[in-house]
Amino acid sequence: MRILLVDDDPVSLATVQRVLENEQHSVMCCSNGEDAWLALQRENFEVVLSDWFLPGIDGLELCRRLRGIGGPIYTYFVIFTAIEGSDKMAEAISAGADDFLRKPIIPADLYARMEIAQRVLRMNDEVRRKSVEMEQLGGVLQVSNRRISEMFRNLPIPVVTIGDEGLIMEWNSAAESLFRLKTHEVWMKPLWEVIVSSRNQRAARELVWAALGTDMIANESWCYTLRDGRKPHLMISTFALKSPTGDVIGSAICMVDITQQKRLERELKVELKRSKDLSQSLEVKTEELQGKNMALQELSEQLELLATTDGLTGLNNYRTFKKKLNEAMTQAREQGMPLSIILTDVDKFKTFNDEFGHLVGDEVLRKVAAIFKTKIARTDHGFIGRYGGEEFVAILPHATRDEALEFAEILRAGVEKEHWPWRQVTSSFGIATWSPELDDEEEFVKAADTALYHAKESGRNRSWHFDQLPQNKAA
Repeated sequence: MRILLVDDDPVSLATVQRVLENEQHSVMCCSNGEDAWLALQRENFEVVLSDWFLPGIDGLELCRRLRGIGGPIYTYFVIFTAIEGSDKMAEAISAGADDFLRKPIIPADLYARMEIAQRVLRMNDEVRRKSVEMEQLGGVLQVSNRRISEMFRNLPIPVVTIGDEGLIMEWNSAAESLFRLKTHEVWMKPLWEVIVSSRNQRAARELVWAALGTDMIANESWCYTLRDGRKPHLMISTFALKSPTGDVIGSAICMVDITQQKRLERELKVELKRSKDLSQSLEVKTEELQGKNMALQELSEQLELLATTDGLTGLNNYRTFKKKLNEAMTQAREQGMPLSIILTDVDKFKTFNDEFGHLVGDEVLRKVAAIFKTKIARTDHGFIGRYGGEEFVAILPHATRDEALEFAEILRAGVEKEHWPWRQVTSSFGIATWSPELDDEEEFVKAADTALYHAKESGRNRSWHFDQLPQNKAA
């Protein structure tokens, strides 16, 4: 660690410096508070060890000033003095110190304080990194939600989403036009009370509960009197909205107003009786109706695709990954087949975004995703998806530890050897293989994440298996 040591006692200063440097720490020494304060303004130090009583600026004032200016990194501050008393320790902590060490300094106590400092600083770095990742993920989610909201709002057919109690959650522009009711007039109201007359509410309620009790209702004909007396003929299709655990939390109801088509069908049947010459016209109208039904089916498929696909990379999203992982672990558990997962992270992606901008960063993520998608297509039943931010995840059913490591290296080499017009892009990989000790989904993913963290900490652009970690080898 980079350490600033401040003490006006030259013997104590030299002794502590020697102990720290023997532990491979980089030490800068100052004999008074003024020089130490100037050093803190010029450079960043991970740890400050300061005597309480110093010429000029004392140790407590030095700590207060440091805490007042902040900085890009957190500095661990230790006060040491020969004065005893719990009130002195409390005074040092109040000034912003992290620890208190009595003089004369015993090397074992100093080693312990440095170990504590390293742990605290590592935790601060991890919290800061997680905060940056959450901010990036939040931005991606905001963009994605805005795009989905705009798409939903402007769909050409009426679409309504309801919660698990049948209350209206979303109501798009086409629904406003069909039912002649604004969104604020219907929000969080029962669907059957809003759209149909009182005598048809029971039938409408049954339709709602049917939509909430099944994955899909396809092209069901619906013709009830609305509250304003109109009686449109609608074609209804629904699909269930589910939580990441698979529970039904609502339903999306898509409607196509086929009143016009129904009227045309009746007219065509009448005209068909009068003249065979109109049979061709009837076929054309029937084909038009079939085309609209196909369009509705395609829309349902597109909506399902949006619910399972990451909008930026085109890969499967986190929700789909959780579902596939549950299925793969169930199969591994029941059939005794090997199973491995790979977590990968684009190295130093934040600095890449800072240097080239988020648009270029998005292009890098799309290009990395395309490489992974090509490689996974050559495996049997492999899965690749976006885990979040610059992280991706692969599920490899039937893959042993060595096979997973080999495939991770294929992915790593694919990224490294790709032509990048901006600067070299690399990725780090963490691998875990299922075992009875890793039978919990969260623990399984955490094991791969731990291996990924080790890969990055040990130099990046490499693959690391969970069981290669020092603590696992020892076990």
